[in-house]
Amino acid sequence: MVAGVVIWVLWMAPNTQNFWLPWELGSVGAALVYTIIFYARLFLGPNPPFNGLGRTFAFIPVFCFFAVSFLGFSMVAAYVTTHADDEHNRFVAMVLDWLDLSKLHVFHLLSLVMAALFFCVVDFIFGKYHARLSIREEFMEAFYFNGLPVFVGFLVLFIFIWQFDDRREWSVPIEAFTGGAIALETLISNTIFAILFWR
Repeated sequence: MVAGVVIWVLWMAPNTQNFWLPWELGSVGAALVYTIIFYARLFLGPNPPFNGLGRTFAFIPVFCFFAVSFLGFSMVAAYVTTHADDEHNRFVAMVLDWLDLSKLHVFHLLSLVMAALFFCVVDFIFGKYHARLSIREEFMEAFYFNGLPVFVGFLVLFIFIWQFDDRREWSVPIEAFTGGAIALETLISNTIFAILFWR
């Protein structure tokens, strides 16, 4: 999936007006698909690991739902932010009317921060409360080496970008920098996550 995103973006993005948007949408979209596949296989497989969680399992589907939802929100917000000046885009106009946010250019980052937070909570619950030591160790590795660094990275990026306002003279540099940072961090975190759970 990561290789497919990279090939697609290298083909589509150069010499386009919003060259960073395919990188951002492609990387977050890959993370969204990968997350759905991972947790679907995790919970619908022959030996689902939630058997060792006891009552705490009830929170896992809720946190996973919010994490996946925020990933989706970030894709919509990134697209809307990039096309905010497009008066003929009815989808963008509808979303802008619904959100009515003065800090729209950081909304997709806030969504990613929230998604990373919920993923951290899921990993921590498995790593702290599961009955099997091997599963606890596996999820704590994911928490410390993937989930927590991603959360901190997106949080720092969110705080940095929040300092700027959404003036149009800043829009292209801010959006290009943010889109590149999101794409790089997401693609790397997906790869690390896949390596950690390879077995």
